Amino acid sequence: LSVTDALKNFDSIAYKQEADISSEIETVLSEAPSLKQFQADASLPETVKRIESQAFLGNANAQHDLAAIYTAGQGGVEQNFDKANYWFLKASEKNIANAQYNLGVLNHQGLGTERNLARALYWYREAAKRGHAEAQYNLGISHIEGIGADYNPSIAAGFFENAANSGIIEAAYNLGLIYENGLLGNVKLEEAMLWYNIAAKQ
Repeated sequence: LSVTDALKNFDSIAYKQEADISSEIETVLSEAPSLKQFQADASLPETVKRIESQAFLGNANAQHDLAAIYTAGQGGVEQNFDKANYWFLKASEKNIANAQYNLGVLNHQGLGTERNLARALYWYREAAKRGHAEAQYNLGISHIEGIGADYNPSIAAGFFENAANSGIIEAAYNLGLIYENGLLGNVKLEEAMLWYNIAAKQ
């Protein structure tokens, strides 16, 4: 569903990365140990060791899954955000959207790395470019609140609409608020009710 007035060149504006942050990320990636330098975890259960072995072979999905296991700290695996951060980084290099989103979360919350909102938004943008709904929602929040990014209701609405169309209830509700309050220039109650109804039905 698309009712938001199209923002010209939305992709080039909304997904544009700041040069200094991009440079920081390149440094982080270049300084991370290679797979040959990184040590296997002898404490892992056998089932997880099989995932780890695939991760060391460069399987991006296994790298993501191993990072998720370390993040959760379940199934006999001790929670370890440093290792989660490492494996999410490796999977992100291969453009795994969920790994990029999770790197955003780790940077946002300061888990396994220092808290850094600019880096978090970098990774949210990378994930959002690949259709990650939660990343799109987080970027919408950033732009509607002007936190970590310029206040821009048009960009926020674009992100919220993408996220809402992927089933994020809060995004549909926030779109309703944007239209009800005329943040795109005029109050549009019909569009507001449309998105409120979508949120209510979900």
